[in-house]
Amino acid sequence: MEKYIFGGRDSGKTRRLLEIAKQRQAAVICKNPYAMQNKAMRYGIVGLTFYSYDQIKNALSYNMKIRNNEIVVDEDSDFLSYLLVASVSGYTQTEE
Repeated sequence: MEKYIFGGRDSGKTRRLLEIAKQRQAAVICKNPYAMQNKAMRYGIVGLTFYSYDQIKNALSYNMKIRNNEIVVDEDSDFLSYLLVASVSGYTQTEE
């Protein structure tokens, strides 16, 4: 199941993402895991695992597995830019 959450600032995107992570038992990939964990706690969402971009890049380098093999990503274009060391100017997504 894939969910794409779009919206402006303060539209509830992060809260919805964290709720999906909780429901799916997915790891949360974000720039600042400590800030995201604090935000989740303020929403009353506990029991999540958070990884920074650096931690995930290292995990990918060593073929490490993520629990349940499921992730959610906060700000996917920032994450892609970080992994690719290049600015992501656009992307496509096929929905079926």
